[in-house]
Amino acid sequence: MIPIYLCEDDPHFLTNLHKEIADCILIDNYDMAVVCATANPDALLGAMEDAAAGGIYFLDIDLGVQDYDGFELAKAIRRRDPSGAIIFVTSHGELSMEAFRNRLEALDYILKDDMQALTGRLRDCLRSVQQRLLQHGAALNRYFTAQVFDTIYTIPIADILYFETAAAQHRLVVHARKD
Repeated sequence: MIPIYLCEDDPHFLTNLHKEIADCILIDNYDMAVVCATANPDALLGAMEDAAAGGIYFLDIDLGVQDYDGFELAKAIRRRDPSGAIIFVTSHGELSMEAFRNRLEALDYILKDDMQALTGRLRDCLRSVQQRLLQHGAALNRYFTAQVFDTIYTIPIADILYFETAAAQHRLVVHARKD
């Protein structure tokens, strides 16, 4: 499963963002889940400690916290998860070039002003991460990918304990450290 982290200081927008992302995951059958939705950057960084690298991070720029803005949080994330996908979701369009100046390698910079356009961009970001994972993750031997009917499961290789054959023919059971 690919972990998704949200950091947004507006509780109403955080709830809406969480719902939109969960809907996209459900509709497109991605093996992803929001594991942390918070207004506190330290809580997000703490939640990352138990997860494998390769997460997806949706960050606001203005977090209303003195120690962190979205760019500082993205730098801390990048140090811990160099391959993670960082997506800024903000109302500060004028700061978009700062993401490049800070060399954060953001996947997208989405403005909050149009919720319908935002939903489409969220879906595009999740699809892009899923495609990259399928194309490059397996090639780099970081993920085991399996398709069961219409759902694609991605399991970090480091989390796999062992495989065993099931009682039914042509079935495989994967035992891993995490769900």
